[in-house]
Amino acid sequence: QFVKNSCSPLMTVCETGIVQTCLALLTTLLNNYAENGEAFVEMYVERLFLFAVVWSFGSLLQEPDRTHFSDFIKSLTKCFPDDDSSSEPLTVFDFYVDESGEFDQWQMKLQDWNYSYSEAGDMLGEVYVETPTTIRVSMLMDLACAAKRHVLLVGPAGAGKTAAINQFLSKLDHEHNIVRRLAFCPSTSVQTVYDFFDANMYHRQGFTYGPRNDKSMQLFIDDLNLCETDALCNQQANKLVCQVLDHGGFYSMKRTGQLKEVTDITLMAGVRTVIHVNVPQLPDYLRRHFAIFYLPEPSTNSMETIASSVLEACMTQDGTCPLPIDLHDHIVSASCNLLTLVQQNLQPCELPGRGHYCFLLKT
Repeated sequence: QFVKNSCSPLMTVCETGIVQTCLALLTTLLNNYAENGEAFVEMYVERLFLFAVVWSFGSLLQEPDRTHFSDFIKSLTKCFPDDDSSSEPLTVFDFYVDESGEFDQWQMKLQDWNYSYSEAGDMLGEVYVETPTTIRVSMLMDLACAAKRHVLLVGPAGAGKTAAINQFLSKLDHEHNIVRRLAFCPSTSVQTVYDFFDANMYHRQGFTYGPRNDKSMQLFIDDLNLCETDALCNQQANKLVCQVLDHGGFYSMKRTGQLKEVTDITLMAGVRTVIHVNVPQLPDYLRRHFAIFYLPEPSTNSMETIASSVLEACMTQDGTCPLPIDLHDHIVSASCNLLTLVQQNLQPCELPGRGHYCFLLKT
């Protein structure tokens, strides 16, 4: 009720969907905690529960609502560490539960991560740079998928939704998982989605279908809300996706009334929060199936970290960077300032025919 009455979430989600996400996160956390052989201590279990509550009920909040939500949670419990920092105040969103059952900052988790140029960059020069935000989203996706909960990342263009999901999918065990990708666009019809499901689902037994070789499928749909819209502003392609999630299958177009039951499939999707054209938002009956996490635009510090890491990775030879430190810092600063100025002066326009290329950090 606090979130509903005192905050303005990025999008509304029914209470059933939020509670299911909370239970999914908590289930995975408890299972992981039990696998470590640790005895269940009341204080530790309470921390796990609070973590699940924060990232289910408060995952779609922005500032200053996150601060208000944090103050409300802290007024109900004394589990969170005291904020002794002299800089920016810490909120409940800045903590995760570590292996010992204690609260620790996401920033500390970033320091434990070792950057590897051989693993992070490929022959085309693409580099994925971790930040506290991407580490947090990766852990949340891992927890949700372990509980067979579908995942939806929302955020503005250039926030890194596609990169975060692709990075998560690249770390899966491909011996037991199949990854499929489908990018929606205004010309994506319901027939396109039907053909995709029909081509990737194989008969197992009876009316049950699933991925090849009894594997699990991770299906990534990018821009889930950008499919074809009819005259009544309905998106039939998304209705088919919802049918698969609601009924566990889809009806065959070849045999009337036959429901092909689909198993072992987990859906991951990305949705922009700011659309400059008339695109319908995802309906409630589709959103309730997802664990939804907000990915904000990179902060100034994150942007500089990303630009610096990409430049260093691309220029490194034999383990050393040939660029002088001053030149390196000037290139990073100039690149970030140029991107900021372009974004400020070339804002998206809602008028038809006035659209232009959206300049993002990755481009």
